[in-house]
Amino acid sequence: MKIGPRAIGCAMLLLIASEQAGATAPASIQLHEGKTVKYACEGGRSLVVVYTAASNGQHFASVPVKGETRWFVETFAGSGARYQAGHYSWWEKGPTANLYDEMASTASPAVIANCRAAD
Repeated sequence: MKIGPRAIGCAMLLLIASEQAGATAPASIQLHEGKTVKYACEGGRSLVVVYTAASNGQHFASVPVKGETRWFVETFAGSGARYQAGHYSWWEKGPTANLYDEMASTASPAVIANCRAAD
């Protein structure tokens, strides 16, 4: 049986919801300690992103969006690392990362642009 991206996303949401409710992840999936990266972005903005990997090979990024922390799931990218949460994409390419609103026009600029890891 082939499992599509929608099913994986639903399973991840259930996993996150169960963790927030005080439940633990299934024994077969272990979350590893995250790597925290502080970014300095265009316009003097800064944000802290936590990257986490699961024992089943999935990768996640916890990114603050409009005052709320959102869990992004790594998805296919032609280059760099791309994470998706709802209609937002967090995309790292080379030394920079950008937050995009996929519901906006394709000509729209990034919501948060030119983020570089701060020392």
